[in-house]
Formats: sequence, structure tokens, C-alpha cells
Amino acid sequence: MLSHHSAAVMLNLIPFFPQIGGKVKSIGGSPGEVICQVAKDENAALIVTGTRGMGKIRRTFLGSVSDYILHHAHVPVLVCRHKDDHKK
Repeated sequence: MLSHHSAAVMLNLIPFFPQIGGKVKSIGGSPGEVICQVAKDENAALIVTGTRGMGKIRRTFLGSVSDYILHHAHVPVLVCRHKDDHKK
């Protein structure tokens, strides 16, 4: 499962890692839980996700999908920030 930004990152990596593949799925549920479960079901080797760059307080109260994935995934996770988020 790839976000739009994550999909762009993957496309940039393909020339360096021709064995990279991916699927697009639409599944209902809690995003972090669903992403981790689908990665497990599909025997994924890597999860690539994006982040909105929320601060610690916002992330604590609102939750963070990328934070959930980092702590619950059974495979490596690559979290990508949008270039505009680095200015915050």
C-alpha cells in the first residue's frame, strides 16, 4: 500500500533496485493496522509511507499512521517527508 508521495519515492528507486514491486489496494479500517496486516499477508519486504510532519503534541493527541507503522510492522519501514515539511 503506497501513498501518492511514497509511490513517487518508489518510482525514483526502481532504477537502482529493479526487483522492487508494489500493489495498490483499497481496504477499510484503521490505516496503521491495515497497512501492517496487508504487509504481513503479502509477505512484503518493506513498507514505504509518508508523514505530514506533525509536532510531538499533535501526534500524541491525534495519532500518527507512520508512527503506528514504525512500532507495529514486522518488516523495515521507510518514512518519507515531503520537501516542504523540512522547513518546519
